[in-house]
Amino acid sequence: MGSREHGWDLARSFAIVMMVLINFQLMLAARPPSTGLAYGDQVLRWLVHVPSGRSSSLFVVLAGVGFSLLTRRARVKTGDAARDRTELFVALRTMLLRVGFLFVAGNVLLLAWPIDILHFYAVYLLLATLLFVRAPGWLVLSFGAIATLAAAVIDVALPGRAEVPYLTPIGLALDVFLDGVHPVLPWFGFVAYGTWLGRHDLSDVALRRSYLRRAAVLVVVTELSSLALGWAVLRVPALSFAGPYLGFLTTGWDPAPLFIVSACGTATVFICLAHEFTAHARWGKSLPVRALVHTGQLALSIYWLHAIVGVVIPRLLFGWGHTLSVSAVTLYWAAFVLSVIVMAELYRRVFSRGPLEWLMRTLTSWRLAREKVAPRENTEPVKSGEVAKDAPREPRGGRVVWGLVGVGAALLVVARVVGLGMAPADGEAITLEGAREIGAELSLLHPRRTLRLEVPRLQRVVIETRSGMDLYLELDRLGDATRARIAEDDDGGEGLDARLDTTLMSGTYELVVRPYGATTGPFVLAITPSE
Repeated sequence: MGSREHGWDLARSFAIVMMVLINFQLMLAARPPSTGLAYGDQVLRWLVHVPSGRSSSLFVVLAGVGFSLLTRRARVKTGDAARDRTELFVALRTMLLRVGFLFVAGNVLLLAWPIDILHFYAVYLLLATLLFVRAPGWLVLSFGAIATLAAAVIDVALPGRAEVPYLTPIGLALDVFLDGVHPVLPWFGFVAYGTWLGRHDLSDVALRRSYLRRAAVLVVVTELSSLALGWAVLRVPALSFAGPYLGFLTTGWDPAPLFIVSACGTATVFICLAHEFTAHARWGKSLPVRALVHTGQLALSIYWLHAIVGVVIPRLLFGWGHTLSVSAVTLYWAAFVLSVIVMAELYRRVFSRGPLEWLMRTLTSWRLAREKVAPRENTEPVKSGEVAKDAPREPRGGRVVWGLVGVGAALLVVARVVGLGMAPADGEAITLEGAREIGAELSLLHPRRTLRLEVPRLQRVVIETRSGMDLYLELDRLGDATRARIAEDDDGGEGLDARLDTTLMSGTYELVVRPYGATTGPFVLAITPSE
């Protein structure tokens, strides 16, 4: 243990473990009941939801790191023009072959796994191959910033893009570049950041700890900024015009630029901590760390395994699709992950690469022996970065920085649990006479918000949320002693927001806004009646 690659591998194991958790919840957990969850289940759902988006972004950042490491020799000019051209040709060919492999593997998996990320990886790496092999670091980061901002601009300019059939050239292009689960815009920004990060030797203790501090500060500042901006939009009348764009101020999911920034910071924290563990004189040689490193080295095979064996087969054999409680899914995830880690450790004692990793390397390096160059993967010795007794001390002010990070993290927890006082009282009554926009928030202590609607006459009404969160709307008609469900919606609005378009008779109605899972944060509820 202790090599530079082992730090990346350990970070990759963090990513695959969190991704399995998110995907198991997404594909197996039952929808929350309309009557509400027990508080313990609500907290558990929230804890499970916390890594959402961060596991995938960590994976994509590490894909950029892997690209950077694989093409490192092509970036170093030796002064021998012929050799430099050969190195560049070998790097380009290897990456293009890997692009083809990932594209095929992802599309095969799509036949049974609707949320595949591998075919997106193929496009990410194709663009990186065309743009980044010898590009300077500042240009790489510039492409990442362009991808991030372009996604936000397009989503603002074209919020209601027409639905295009998926199995058409335009539909496939839109899915890959704009509308898919992990579209190129903005997710290519993570690849660009990972490519830049992979060019830095995090075995250098001072550099690694400097990046760890900066990343932690970045995450806390970005998250607090998102909360502050949301509070300002909902509470400051002069900023109410930004209500329709509240989703762009969140850090929960793309295409919000703050999400990209915060997730890059989170990925850096995990990566630096992974290097800290593998570089430590005692921890780096321990069995748990070694087993996790081996898990990260088999990430591609485990990704396939969790999709087919962990989800698809149980859904077919046992009918587990969206039927398990959140606690049952969490226990199933823990058992699956523990089994995978044990199997990865035993497997790596016999084999040097996982099945899919071996297949990809074999198919993408089949002409390597004909080249007069060394293998592209990093095999030269690098300093281990082992944490020695004379390791650099915390720089002056470092403890103050970590103290401020701790205070900021505590504020974030309070905001998620208690809220920031942006929500009106539950059960507030309004008369449906004109268009209304109501600002509110969800927190762990207030996971549902209710509103009583008084409808004076027959009229059509559109009710929608604007949040950037995965919200659910329920509308019930209230009688003297009865309640009847009129309408409900999950993802009918923009992105994961909810939208109802229905005609209401005169009477009293109760409108409930709740998360599909357990998200927290501010939202705008827009109610637009028409004759």
